[in-house]
Amino acid sequence: MIPAEYPRPNMYRKSWRSLNGWWEFDFYDDYFVLCSMEKIASTLNHTIQVPFTYQTTMSGIGTGDIHERVIYRRKIKITDKERENRIILHFGAVDFNAEVWIDNTVVGSHKGGYTPFSFDITPFTKEKQEIVLSLIAEDKPTPVQPRGKQAQGTPFDCWYTAATGIWQSVWMEFLPDIYINTFSAIQNVKSGSVNYKLNISSPDKTCCVVADVQLNGESVAHMRSECSYPCTEVNLTIPEFQKWSPEEPNLYNVYFSLVRNETVIDEIETYFSFREVGLEPDGLYINKKRYFQKLILMQGFWQESGYTAPYVDSFERDIKCAKEMGFNGCRMHMKYEDPRFLYAADRLGFLVWAEAPSFYTFTDESCSVFRKELMDVLKRDLLHPCVITWVIGNESWGMRDIDKSEKIKTWLNEITELTRSIDPTRPIISNDGWEHLTSDIMTFHSYEHGEEALKDDWNRARNNDRCGIHNKTFNLTGKNMHRIPWVLSEFGAISFLRHREGSEHWGYGDVAESEEDLLLRFEGLIKNASSLDGISGWCYTQFSDIEQEKNGLLFEDRTPKIEPSSIKKILKDIENK
Repeated sequence: MIPAEYPRPNMYRKSWRSLNGWWEFDFYDDYFVLCSMEKIASTLNHTIQVPFTYQTTMSGIGTGDIHERVIYRRKIKITDKERENRIILHFGAVDFNAEVWIDNTVVGSHKGGYTPFSFDITPFTKEKQEIVLSLIAEDKPTPVQPRGKQAQGTPFDCWYTAATGIWQSVWMEFLPDIYINTFSAIQNVKSGSVNYKLNISSPDKTCCVVADVQLNGESVAHMRSECSYPCTEVNLTIPEFQKWSPEEPNLYNVYFSLVRNETVIDEIETYFSFREVGLEPDGLYINKKRYFQKLILMQGFWQESGYTAPYVDSFERDIKCAKEMGFNGCRMHMKYEDPRFLYAADRLGFLVWAEAPSFYTFTDESCSVFRKELMDVLKRDLLHPCVITWVIGNESWGMRDIDKSEKIKTWLNEITELTRSIDPTRPIISNDGWEHLTSDIMTFHSYEHGEEALKDDWNRARNNDRCGIHNKTFNLTGKNMHRIPWVLSEFGAISFLRHREGSEHWGYGDVAESEEDLLLRFEGLIKNASSLDGISGWCYTQFSDIEQEKNGLLFEDRTPKIEPSSIKKILKDIENK
């Protein structure tokens, strides 16, 4: 069983050590006075609990002041046994530019706030009992960086406190001289087979790979393959295979052993599933069964910990809470979430729309960083069965002249087609909300609360008239609009405040006066949305309050505003139409 706290659940190795915890820390505001080498050798005036960013209370600092550069430092003792192996240093995510040092030497750097990176630090640890690991992070409040819902300055409306520096786990991995480096997999849901390609670190004709597949702890397939360098193929066929679905999220655990002279020298654990996603004009199909998508908008922010889940079980608790309210999935809004969230969704049968964080100005640099991060995320998250849709853009954020600019249209079409070529198994939404180009699902955003006003807004989108809160053209191509499914992918947003919160807040309009009033308004919106012509699903805004935005079904501390069972009773009546 892959531990819930392991940072990379699709490739688990027992030989690892977490570096989360207390580090030395400081703001690097004097970068124009002190060079990097001088700064890492200087006194640091704070401590911080990694992986929480300095803006959060769980970091131990908790200030909203903007600092473009920060520095981390930690001493790490290396045991004699650990030094016998190759040592790989991993970072889950650092926002935005990261420069990594061991002692007084730069190990490497990385650009991008959402994707993992690693360095082989073996040469820097030889004959050393202790090393000093330092990281300098640069996170400018600029619209060029993909930042999603992170404000560039003071939080306002539906933009929240930014995350600077380390916000996912840091850890070390200890590997033998020859090891399984990476792998890819292709499942065939018709034949019940899966083809793995394992990349071995170096050639060795005496090695072989042994694979054991288990379902619920029982072995269902076993294979031994001779190693080929650089790629070893392992083809597995599962007899009487079981598919993954929201009702039965069946996952097959795979244990790969790299064996040399009958001795196991490396082991990894991963998992796979069998499920297929299909689209028809009337909606989404999973394993040829139609699903009316009852999604909740999640944003991946927590009151005490910002962008980082506060506890090991936080992802699981959020998903279970959403399911208890009757939602069958979420749109993870403007954030590439921690892989542990997707692992929890895989295990719990929770559908996920995976959505890219937007940049806010269209430049060659912003497009380049966006493209690289998207490619890295596709590589990282491709095998998660919970992910049923890729969302590239949102409401033309960062692409505000898309209706006039052929350059922006060309770029978005290229990015969409590139994503489709890498993953032809899932639908792709090019620009969620309006101003669609080559989307596989027609998605629309409307925060009209009246029955007739919502219907009118929806019908204007269906007729490709100007629509939505910004009165935009719905589809810039006007082609095939009614041959593919339609989803109201943002709506709702009824505010409700605790008495002690006062009246200062941001929302889309209606404010409920009581729990009973909130439930009544919610029920009306759900019934109105679900009865729209041609609708095959919706996404309600939103799961929880975040800072000044009070549109959640939960308060910011995850306390329900209304009884989850009452919400579930309403949603249960919205069955497949």
